[in-house]
Amino acid sequence: VQCGEGNSLTIYGQEESTGALTAQNVSSRNAGIGGGDQEAAGTITINGGNITANGSSGAAGIGGGWYASGGVITINGGSVTAQAEAHEGEPAAIGGGGGDGSAGTIKITGGIVYATGCGKGIGGGSGQGKEEGMISISGGVVTANGVGSGNYGESIGTSITGNAVVISTGPVNTSNQ
Repeated sequence: VQCGEGNSLTIYGQEESTGALTAQNVSSRNAGIGGGDQEAAGTITINGGNITANGSSGAAGIGGGWYASGGVITINGGSVTAQAEAHEGEPAAIGGGGGDGSAGTIKITGGIVYATGCGKGIGGGSGQGKEEGMISISGGVVTANGVGSGNYGESIGTSITGNAVVISTGPVNTSNQ
């Protein structure tokens, strides 16, 4: 589902989260939901539903394509599963694409989120030096293989507050826990 820089996409689930969206088998270096090859994501808001998004060849599941920023991603509810595939670079499942994709702005206020990236589950791609961004998790249940900047980047602002439950199988780089 293309939502590149300058565009916006809002997803609403039906009653009792019965609506579903699956974005997979996308073109090489394209995010499942977000930017295309070397294209930053736009503004993506998920309010509900059962959402599955798989990025292709170095792109985020939800966020930036290969070598691109995650844009602005807000998850307010629903069941969200995002995965990133690493034939090139180490993309985050939610956030930046591999090869220097910055995290962008990621806000999770609710829902059940599963994020399996090749660098981090939620955050920036594997690049060196383009790790600007902000991650805020204030609600929901989040399971990820790491939260924060990409494997080689500088630290980014990450906060986990409120009633959020974060289960991580990798590092969680926070500025406020």
